[in-house]
Amino acid sequence: MSGKPTQYTAAHRNHTGNGADLTVPASAPPPPDWSDLAELSPGTLLADNRYRLIEQVGYDASCQAQLWRAKDTALGRDVALTVLVGYRTDGQMVTKARRVLERCMHAASFHCVGVARVLDVLSSSHGVDHPEHVLGVVVAEWTHGSRLGELLRDGPLPADNAARLLQTLAAAVETAHHVGLVLGVDHPERIRVTAQGELRFAFPGSRAEATTTEDVRGLGAVLYFLLTGRWPLRQGQETLPAAPLAADGSVLPPRALRPTVPHELSNVAVKALAGPESVINTGNIRTAAALLPVLERAADAGSPTQNLMRETPARGNTDSLWRTQDIPKDKASKRKLRIGVAVLAAATLIVVAWIGFQLVSFFSGDGGSGARPQFDVGAPSSNSAGQQETESEPELGSGPVEVTGATEWQPAGQQLDSPDRAAHVLDGDPATEWRTAEYNAPFDADNALKPGVGLILSLDQVTQLTSVTIDSPSAGGRVEVRALPSASPGSPEDGELIGVADLTDGATEVAFDEASQPTQHVLLWVTGIVPLDNGRHQTTIREVAVEGLLPQ
Repeated sequence: MSGKPTQYTAAHRNHTGNGADLTVPASAPPPPDWSDLAELSPGTLLADNRYRLIEQVGYDASCQAQLWRAKDTALGRDVALTVLVGYRTDGQMVTKARRVLERCMHAASFHCVGVARVLDVLSSSHGVDHPEHVLGVVVAEWTHGSRLGELLRDGPLPADNAARLLQTLAAAVETAHHVGLVLGVDHPERIRVTAQGELRFAFPGSRAEATTTEDVRGLGAVLYFLLTGRWPLRQGQETLPAAPLAADGSVLPPRALRPTVPHELSNVAVKALAGPESVINTGNIRTAAALLPVLERAADAGSPTQNLMRETPARGNTDSLWRTQDIPKDKASKRKLRIGVAVLAAATLIVVAWIGFQLVSFFSGDGGSGARPQFDVGAPSSNSAGQQETESEPELGSGPVEVTGATEWQPAGQQLDSPDRAAHVLDGDPATEWRTAEYNAPFDADNALKPGVGLILSLDQVTQLTSVTIDSPSAGGRVEVRALPSASPGSPEDGELIGVADLTDGATEVAFDEASQPTQHVLLWVTGIVPLDNGRHQTTIREVAVEGLLPQ
């Protein structure tokens, strides 16, 4: 697909970019269309032939950015490219592109579950060979899954599912704002749904003038879309249906479109969408932290069974599961099932007949010669040995597991301690560290402020863990290691306790029972903090390494 935006008409009215809730006149000029300016196509090579374009998956008209899936020919992996296009003779365009690239360079050290990691930032002014009209390229991890719009092909989600999906992305926005970064989550093409059913900001490289307020409005827009199937912001309406407006120009609340949406969730979506200059709403949501408790309450309102169910009012079917991959047509699926059953039945009959023939031949012998089949019980033949080797499963052995991100976590309502330091436990530098805040009392005291502080480690794949090694100077500290079912637990008890580390001064290894469940998210739940010279208590972690069962 080209990702090329359509022309805006009166039907595409919505919020203005400055945050005020106003109606855009029908005569307003459309935004500039640079979607095909660079004349890029699948197979094009960028950055001195390192990245080969595979598929254009979107276009962000607000900053003239084409969004591509590409292949890193040097490392043989898929990557996400944000390609900034424009005229190199236009000083204003070049300046904006430079500011976008500078922002991305600052974000390169940011690691969070809900954000694709920036791998490289390429500018044409630094000797990189780009095609004409390409002003720069942001390279990020490729997020496997589907586009945001594909999630709602069968209709809006139940309220608890929508809230649960948004939690990871909202936590990522809050963490980024804590360290002074603006993500730019206000365009739907930049957000993807992972194979694990989580929302992820997949294409870094937001507008040069983007602010934290627009990130919060973007969260409100995503929530509005999940609840209604309509997109309430101007940027993004070239690919998704626009939200309807009230007579005063404000967006209709989700509850007005779907009465089953809880009042609190509908209200918070509208308040997050209303910018700081809006006079239509009061008590507007200004931070992602203010949004998270509401999302948690809405997510907890659904039962475990309802968590997997999606609402499909058009079909009246409440038993279908929502998925992030294509769903085959019913008739084709049934036909394939019938063929598969028939083939399996025929194969079974052939095997049974062959076994019967062999048994009869063995016990009754050949009537003409009286010879019986001879079996060599010695070494297997080369053919049988080769077949056994082919059919055997790959041997597994313990080895280092790649940890793609570390994020500080607290139960809802608890203040984070050092979220900007969480990535230090993965940087390979013992001189950098993550630490809890200093507390007047240990976590197990009667007057403790909280029961613990957590770090969530995200692995590159679901893995059977064998050990975790924690390098810490806090001898006497205590850390519980828990395998989480998702990156957004409601409490530490949501994860399976697979080990406990009683820290020493240096590296402490915690080995796990092989019966522990495979996981992609690990919680290091600090339950023991040690006394400091000033009479307070704190625990510090310098580095963390994870090992698991991997194919050898």
